Amino acid sequence: MKMRPPTSEEIAATAWKILENGKCGVLSTINQDNLLYSLSLTYIVDDGKIYFHLLKNDLKISKLNFSAQVTFVVISHYLVNSVSNITTPPSYVYDFSAYYKSAIITGHLVKIEDDDLKIEIINKLDKRHLDKYVTWQRNFEKSLSEIEVIAIEVDDISSNDTTSRPVRKRKKHSLKEKIIQI
Repeated sequence: MKMRPPTSEEIAATAWKILENGKCGVLSTINQDNLLYSLSLTYIVDDGKIYFHLLKNDLKISKLNFSAQVTFVVISHYLVNSVSNITTPPSYVYDFSAYYKSAIITGHLVKIEDDDLKIEIINKLDKRHLDKYVTWQRNFEKSLSEIEVIAIEVDDISSNDTTSRPVRKRKKHSLKEKIIQI
């Protein structure tokens, strides 16, 4: 029985599920010097947007280009098939097929200016990423002036799922047979 390809709605739903279950992703953009810039960061998904925070005086914030498009990628369920295809040591050849799920988002960055929303997002980030949740006891007036909360507004979302494809099993060859094939 031949499987049908997933619909665009199913692909988007899978991507949102991966995003909601993930904790860390990679944000990539072109900086002001027209150079590719990527950084890994923790995030939360809230109301169809992806939020993260950085210190205002951090080098990372100065590298972000708020007028350029960004890509954000989250990978989950990663496995590499490292089954040996040759039984004669020491010349092992491995099938390094990767099996994973990923969400790929394109969008643009928006600085959050509303202090109430900043506090809400920072508390959600803390709750999601700290081992033991402790409500912020900071002086928010001081802390908010040092922290930039940023949203990725999603323009397009897709996913890739290679976990459902069958694991490749190749016939084991002797080293002599492998050399002849080359």
